[in-house]
Amino acid sequence: MQRTRRLLARLWSAEHGISSVEYALLLAMISGGIIISVDLLASAVSNEMIDTAALFGEDTCGNDGSGDGTGGDGGTGEGGANTC
Repeated sequence: MQRTRRLLARLWSAEHGISSVEYALLLAMISGGIIISVDLLASAVSNEMIDTAALFGEDTCGNDGSGDGTGGDGGTGEGGANTC
């Protein structure tokens, strides 16, 4: 019993384990901040991409890609219709 008391007293007064706990807590807080920052940045970038993609919706001008494809070597294939 006396041996157990000495062991517990020595463990209670030891301070070398405390600094490792502090470092672990500090690392956890920094990691949490990085994860939250990356999540917020990803959401912002995603919203900007969605907004940019909306600019290229159906209202844009261009070729509809419906050509007949008979041009070949020097031929006269017809291109698709313009969508403006």
